[in-house]
Amino acid sequence: MRLLLIRSALPMLAVLAAWPFAGARVSAWLDRVFTMPDASLPLGRYAVDSSQFIIGTRRWWVTSDLPIAADAQHRVTLSSAGRSFTFGPINSCSASAIGAPECYGFSPEPGDAIAFVKTRSARAWPTPFEFSLMGAPLTSWHRHAYDRLRWKKASGEQLDRVWRDEQGFYAKVGWTDGHLQIAPVVTITPKDNPT
Repeated sequence: MRLLLIRSALPMLAVLAAWPFAGARVSAWLDRVFTMPDASLPLGRYAVDSSQFIIGTRRWWVTSDLPIAADAQHRVTLSSAGRSFTFGPINSCSASAIGAPECYGFSPEPGDAIAFVKTRSARAWPTPFEFSLMGAPLTSWHRHAYDRLRWKKASGEQLDRVWRDEQGFYAKVGWTDGHLQIAPVVTITPKDNPT
């Protein structure tokens, strides 16, 4: 009986020992199927320049494989995988300093439906091997967080853009965003797509 208990406990102990090392990869894999709702994110400000994309209070780096530009009708567009998506008309244009990139403020077009939400991993992983030479507070757990933008045009064209961040748990503060600079996953669905 004791041997049976030991044999059944060994796989569980192996999983627990491996979780700090493999937790991030396993969690990301599980997140493809299921994430937990966290919050609706604020909208209200839309801007872009050659280096960042801004919605509400959030900023993300613009990557060269997802070019954002102004089209001939003076609207902000994004290109991905041979398709383009029009966000809306430019309502302001500025450069903050000499040599700084132009920043385009834009607004949604009439009939656009925009959803901007944060979800998070259902599973966190411990970080027992973190250390700080300067005595800064350390996280004890990490989990993935996802900012998901779904922008649907009245014509049926749709853009889905997902940014993955990593949150850390601090004993005195709780969960905080890490704001990783990971390229977003972008899907543009044309208006003639039946799905």
